Amino acid sequence: MAIDKNDIAYWFPKLLLSEQPVPKTIIIQTSGDLWDMLDGKVPHRMDEFLGELKHAISIIGHPVFLRTGHTSGKHNAKQTCLLETTERLAAHIFALVEESGMAMPSLPMGTWAVRERLKFGNPAAFTAFNGLPIRIERRYFFRDGKVEHHIPYWPKEVFQTNYYGMPLPDNWGELLWRVNQESKDEVLELTARTAVVAKRFSGWWSVDWIITVTGWVAIDMARGEDSWGNDYRKGETE
Repeated sequence: MAIDKNDIAYWFPKLLLSEQPVPKTIIIQTSGDLWDMLDGKVPHRMDEFLGELKHAISIIGHPVFLRTGHTSGKHNAKQTCLLETTERLAAHIFALVEESGMAMPSLPMGTWAVRERLKFGNPAAFTAFNGLPIRIERRYFFRDGKVEHHIPYWPKEVFQTNYYGMPLPDNWGELLWRVNQESKDEVLELTARTAVVAKRFSGWWSVDWIITVTGWVAIDMARGEDSWGNDYRKGETE
């Protein structure tokens, strides 16, 4: 069986070895067929799966960030990744299964992750989609140990699509422009941090960073060929 490098179960252990800041994360594997949920059926070993997730949540502490190995369904954040209480766990699992099924092609669901909700020093610039706070995030690309280029994580186009019809502030464009301004010091720091991460990987990759109350934290990765922005060159590093 081919190794699924986009699965958090593959890249997160390698990312940990880079000793860069990451969210506390507990990864859980399930052999149950979660697709059954979409047919109104209870998947095999569902009680065991729920028990493992609840145990992980008790270790991480509420609230948590819930995701599969491949997606967090962030465009429907309040129903998917932003889990406030254990009582809502089954509903969030269903929503993530649904999101995975709607992807083209559909996404695997054998891996799940319970992650800490990071703390931020400043309020979000604004809230979009279904309750997702928009903050300063960056995506850096590297290939075979060398940093190639970087982009602000949030392009303007995704907000013009207006998922779920959620209202945006009148000045969201200006707020987004501020979020996407990259300083020279920031670029130097994230280029250096990404170069450290790159030593643990072969091939082409992207790594996403978010600024928190304690500094930059690496929150996600994917193969470069599967990452939005892989052909963007305006922010290329020198």
